Amino acid sequence: MSIDNLCNDYAQEDYSRHPNWATPEDWDAHQETIRRLYLDEKRPLKDVVVIMESEYGFRATAKMYKTRLAKWKMLKNRPRGSGH
Repeated sequence: MSIDNLCNDYAQEDYSRHPNWATPEDWDAHQETIRRLYLDEKRPLKDVVVIMESEYGFRATAKMYKTRLAKWKMLKNRPRGSGH
């Protein structure tokens, strides 16, 4: 199955059926994998979400990822003129 098909399936999923969201401990355990996929491999966030769930059983919404990535200072798109 292609990543696009996985993304489409994920987008249509009913989240209320799956209560097993990632815990803080899960985030800590997968931080390096998420960093590799998102920053090193430059994958779009939607791909990271799908890969983490399908290959690692790691369940989190895109909003949860955005919050955690900001906390970890793993931002791809820095505003122009930010000096960084």
